[in-house]
Amino acid sequence: DGGVRGLVLQLGELFSEVSDPVPLPDGRVALTAQGGATLQKLCNAAADYALSGLEFASGIPGTVGGAAYMNAGAYGGEMKDVITHVTACLPDGRTVAYSNEEMDFGYRKSKINQQPEPIAITSVTVALTPGDEETVRATMREFSARRREKQPLTLPSCGSTFKRPEGRFAGTLIEECGLKGCRVGGCSVSTLHAGFLVNDQQGSACDYLSLIAQVQKTVYEKTGVRLEPEVRIWGEDGCDWNIPMIVETAEETETLNRIMTDINTYREEMTHKFITGQESLDNFDAFVEQIKSQGIEDAIQIKQDALDRYLAR
Repeated sequence: DGGVRGLVLQLGELFSEVSDPVPLPDGRVALTAQGGATLQKLCNAAADYALSGLEFASGIPGTVGGAAYMNAGAYGGEMKDVITHVTACLPDGRTVAYSNEEMDFGYRKSKINQQPEPIAITSVTVALTPGDEETVRATMREFSARRREKQPLTLPSCGSTFKRPEGRFAGTLIEECGLKGCRVGGCSVSTLHAGFLVNDQQGSACDYLSLIAQVQKTVYEKTGVRLEPEVRIWGEDGCDWNIPMIVETAEETETLNRIMTDINTYREEMTHKFITGQESLDNFDAFVEQIKSQGIEDAIQIKQDALDRYLAR
């Protein structure tokens, strides 16, 4: 909700070409898709050319670049099973290529999503096996039908929310803990598939984060299993001082509102002075200390007290 401090690039329709098939020496056939192509577009191309290997991916939302980044998978298949190499753009503008081995794929993991700086995947090449077109399409239809039957595809969501714990299924654990239908704000645990948190009432990212925390806390308390989010969380927390489920008293809320009003007024005045040269940047440290003296440390303590009460419930 607080946005992203930086440039956000979307590789969309203008960066979504899928190549013609290229025969490989081992008898397989290569297809290369640009990073912005949807995974379904690549699956459809594979079916058009009667190539087998991507059936598991039919119906998975998102782009080819995203699928490689997270090593997307379902129904016993993963992107690592078919990817031969990935090209990417580094923050300094250099283009690099990684082989399947260099991508160091794991469960919802790749070399690229383990880097401290963002890397943009520009293309992905997969190697597929020649097969029967109708058989490939029939398998894709079957997997898509399973998704429609078992997953809340008619509601907005960020897909499967938690990684699969070893030897268990996240959705089953959540359901066994009685959390189907559990709600924070506009987001809730799907009543169709508990592994999905759906945005069914115009929920915010803050609602999502609070619901994720509530599910994790309940599942851990009842089963001892720690659920790890499968989704990647970007940007800044926009919840400010009103985080659902972590509640201040009325007196604390009044104090917080007063502190934040004073701080925001002072910050806006001083920012204008710094920009216009009315105040020297040499005085920036004093500006920070003044904010602290206006109550920011008190505000932090109030939030900490509210969090401690929540965790002690």
